[in-house]
Amino acid sequence: AAEGGPRITVKCRIGVDDQIPADILPDFIDRVMVETDRNPAVLRNLQHMYDTGRLAGTGYLSIQSAVDAANAGDVIEVTAGTYTGQIEIDKDLELIGAGVGQTIIEGAAGMPLSFSVAGGTANNPIVYVHDADSVSVSGMTIDGAGLGNSNYRYQGIGYHNAGGVVTNCDIINVIDTPFSGAQHGVGLYAYNEDGL
Repeated sequence: AAEGGPRITVKCRIGVDDQIPADILPDFIDRVMVETDRNPAVLRNLQHMYDTGRLAGTGYLSIQSAVDAANAGDVIEVTAGTYTGQIEIDKDLELIGAGVGQTIIEGAAGMPLSFSVAGGTANNPIVYVHDADSVSVSGMTIDGAGLGNSNYRYQGIGYHNAGGVVTNCDIINVIDTPFSGAQHGVGLYAYNEDGL
């Protein structure tokens, strides 16, 4: 690790407490044996999660990781819960929630992905669908959480050069906070400029 880089403090029951450079910590953890009363199946699941980014038998840790791993035409079923952050979909698939108010995708401040139309200002959707012909989003709430101030041209769901269907969804709170009267939030936005 670089001198002065991030470090993780490790407390030991035997020997001297030490600080281990953060960039070697995963390798260090793999080589350390620890006494535990945890069920071996739980430990295997934790190891599997560490190794592959997903929990054995229970699905992906985030909606985005499931979308990234999906093949065109796949169906992604999202369990009830609140998921914060932007979702990017660039392939044909179905994203199905557990129901309105049950599965909630909540916007975040300063979302990194955007698109511009006709060279104009960037659009910032919570669910960003692009370059796909058939993306279905259903059974969920898209909540802007009033974060329009930090996401100019804020959108709940934005389709850019893409097609699909949105059904049984609530798109809420895609607004400035406090309400400014100069709103630029849009619940559902679709724009096709590639002519397909």
